[in-house]
Amino acid sequence: MSNIVAAAAAAAARTTGIASKKTAATRLAAAAATAKPSSLRGPESSSAPPTEDGSIGSKLMEVVKSAPVVVFSSPTCPFCRATVDLLEEEGIEYVALNVDYDHRMALKELTTQSSVPSIWIGGKFVGGYGDGPEDWMGLKKLYASGTLHQMVDDANKA
Repeated sequence: MSNIVAAAAAAAARTTGIASKKTAATRLAAAAATAKPSSLRGPESSSAPPTEDGSIGSKLMEVVKSAPVVVFSSPTCPFCRATVDLLEEEGIEYVALNVDYDHRMALKELTTQSSVPSIWIGGKFVGGYGDGPEDWMGLKKLYASGTLHQMVDDANKA
């Protein structure tokens, strides 16, 4: 699971912004990478708050809370690349972390979706590149509707 630590460091180097947030995200990603899959006791639904039990899901939620925009991805995923490209083209700061199978199963416990990219803005799961948990969600739809920048601005103010 050490690939998530390397991804966090690379994302922090790619991302501009407050150094302390990058350091915190990297530290939290390292913690997420060391969580034991057998300790996963995520919420029963995506609306339930995550537990503070040291599980992978809890560690991933700590990462989500550490930055206004977080993308869980895979290096071979074309939709993940499209997500990163859109965020960079729009000048939106983000933290991107590559996740493995155990992390994706923890994401499924949190969101009911194990697919990547898993995009979070302001601590809220907004879906993947093309769709999300509600009809108006998904990075591409948020961008097309003009909602993306407002959500990111609100997350940066929080």
